[in-house]
Amino acid sequence: MKETIYGRNSVYELLRANLPGATDATLNRAAVAGLVSQFPGKVVWVGGAADGTALMSGETRLSQAGIIESNVAYLRVSRVAAGLAGELAATGRMLTASNKIAGAVLDLRYAGGEDYGAAEEAAGLLAGKKASRPFAGPQVILVNRGTHGAAETLAAAFRAAGAGLILGSPTAGEAMTFKEFILKDGERLLIATTPVELEGKTVPPDGLKPDIAIPGNADDERAFWQTPYS
Repeated sequence: MKETIYGRNSVYELLRANLPGATDATLNRAAVAGLVSQFPGKVVWVGGAADGTALMSGETRLSQAGIIESNVAYLRVSRVAAGLAGELAATGRMLTASNKIAGAVLDLRYAGGEDYGAAEEAAGLLAGKKASRPFAGPQVILVNRGTHGAAETLAAAFRAAGAGLILGSPTAGEAMTFKEFILKDGERLLIATTPVELEGKTVPPDGLKPDIAIPGNADDERAFWQTPYS
């Protein structure tokens, strides 16, 4: 086995020469995707609707909904995007149609998004009058370091409206407005430029602090979040 050490600039040429199916187009796309991945929550590479709020293929707003402890609604948000409030309302009607709900938990752990208008709309729904809220009773939002972008704004707006308590650990501190750049191929690059303001205050750069802190190991938390009954 040859043990020659190649510089980073040689990797591209090595892949193009030796990787089956590698072309300049696929390698350039992979290089950009890798670069963008180094700035989670701050740089987003998308295609689709010009307003930047469309869901990408395979993405969902709500990834899970059900009843826990026999009378508590549990909803897990994967991405805060346009239509989230409507989906929360529809899910609420479905869950309460055949269950007597005593309260609700909105899980924003590992959730993100760039649509801050959708975040405030969803928070407004949860904080609405009892007759218009999806769920009666106390409401709780779960957050952690994986809660970023518009999901942080949803939590902050929820707190500002006095809709309930926030539990967990501090959020990522990545609630930023994005500037959009149109690329030559028609796709778009969104770059976070300015902290989001909510009632004159920005989400702190070190993250939104929960009302009740729940200490724990980050790896254990993710494992439990993925398979709570394993």
